[in-house]
Amino acid sequence: MKKYLLSFVTLLILLQLLGCSLSVSEPVLTYPQVTPSVIASVSPSPSPTPHKTLGPTATPGITQYIPTPSPTIKPTERPTPSPSPTQRPVPGTIVSMKDAQYSYEELMEDINQLMAKFPQYLTLRTIGQSVFGRDIPMIVMGDPENPKKILIQGSTHAREYITSLLVMKQLEVYCEQYGTGIYKDSTYEQIISECAIYFVPMLNPDGVNLCIKGLDSVPMEWRAYVNALPGISKLSAWKANGVGVDLNGNFGTGWGDLSDLPTAPCSDGYPGTPFSEPESKAIQTLCAENAFLNLTSYHACGRILYWYYYQDATTEARDLQYALELKGLTGYSLVGKDSISSSTVGLKDWFIARYRKPGFTIEVGKGSYGTPVPYKDLYNVWYKNELVPIHLAWKECN
Repeated sequence: MKKYLLSFVTLLILLQLLGCSLSVSEPVLTYPQVTPSVIASVSPSPSPTPHKTLGPTATPGITQYIPTPSPTIKPTERPTPSPSPTQRPVPGTIVSMKDAQYSYEELMEDINQLMAKFPQYLTLRTIGQSVFGRDIPMIVMGDPENPKKILIQGSTHAREYITSLLVMKQLEVYCEQYGTGIYKDSTYEQIISECAIYFVPMLNPDGVNLCIKGLDSVPMEWRAYVNALPGISKLSAWKANGVGVDLNGNFGTGWGDLSDLPTAPCSDGYPGTPFSEPESKAIQTLCAENAFLNLTSYHACGRILYWYYYQDATTEARDLQYALELKGLTGYSLVGKDSISSSTVGLKDWFIARYRKPGFTIEVGKGSYGTPVPYKDLYNVWYKNELVPIHLAWKECN
């Protein structure tokens, strides 16, 4: 009996020993319960991205709680997304890109500041006055007497004031990078010393201010007249100059059908008689006094590029090469020869016909016809066009 009792006690001891070994091999059963508040304080956000950088407001030390990615997934193999335009800084602090609206007063203030900061690079002149007596400024980068020169122009149409902002930002950035900027193995300084760039950022100051600031921007002696013009009820869509003449139709008429054009001043489309407006006369005189090697007129609808106006075969081949290079820079589509209007003559049309030199109308912005380009497109417009003037100057040096 003692023998059996001894065996039973021995068995109990062995079972106890076996139970202790099981508790050691399964430590998870002895884990303390963690309260929800503790979990919230240390856990990463749901579905974390292993390679995502935490923002500046993240709690220090929280990165240690981000789960280690599976060894079979290498974050470095994931394609790096292209940065949004706002993530890439634009040089210069004078011409602000915080708003797509750009009035005449903002333009003049920016010009004054640029002239004060970069007098060694810039020359300021006035090419004429608008109907309402506003000076139309021109800024020359480089030597105004240089025989090689090109013309960059914006805001022929009132609601396309984003082009004035673009042209002014091009000017500022080139000043900021004058000694350091490189384009096709040439410095900006080398290019501009060989070919001056003439900037007329706002050809239509009366129309721009009417579009942005309304009738209060119109002199009292003109206010009743302007207030009676068709289209005055929707000033945000105003396209003409201050007195209802579409400046881009004021450079002459062609041989096409004119029956669809307005026959009296209004917000959009009335061409007037050739060079009836002081703004178009100012550009006419400027071109007559300067043998520009090429001209670019910025407009704002469609992300397209006009380059053709009934050139002869030799001139057409030359100008097409320019246009293809601009297409490569901007990504904009070239407008086909069969899409060119023969009814009215715009600035680039007149320039090509008169001087047999390359002329371009570059339409920035995706915006629908009749509305200003919205702010959300501003950086896209900038990055597509930042190199256009320096390229066209470089082209004339090579």
